[in-house]
Amino acid sequence: MSLAGRCVLIDDSGGHHLYLFLIDCVGNPSQTILLNVTSWYPGIDETCVLQPNDHPFIQKKSVVAYEYADLLEEWRANILLRDGTFQPPIDPTLLLKIRQGLCESDQIPDEVKEFYQKYCT
Repeated sequence: MSLAGRCVLIDDSGGHHLYLFLIDCVGNPSQTILLNVTSWYPGIDETCVLQPNDHPFIQKKSVVAYEYADLLEEWRANILLRDGTFQPPIDPTLLLKIRQGLCESDQIPDEVKEFYQKYCT
């Protein structure tokens, strides 16, 4: 299943947040990387700043919250797609910027960074 760039709204403890799938599922077991977009505030990781024109859901300056990056097995990704609210996909150019940010941010959990380096670089 093609997941890279797909977006869903998920109602989590902080309200509705935009989540995006960074890559298609790879590996054994088959996994993807899920990232969260959150509102910008002073002191937050600014590796990848997003503006309102970057995606229809984004209404104010936001960032990719790399510190919350998560590896998801394919079956969990399917549940999120089923239960979340569909959003338009991320533009391919923006997806590339977000991927570059994953390599640059010092906030990425080690297991996510290692997975990305193993399968995607």
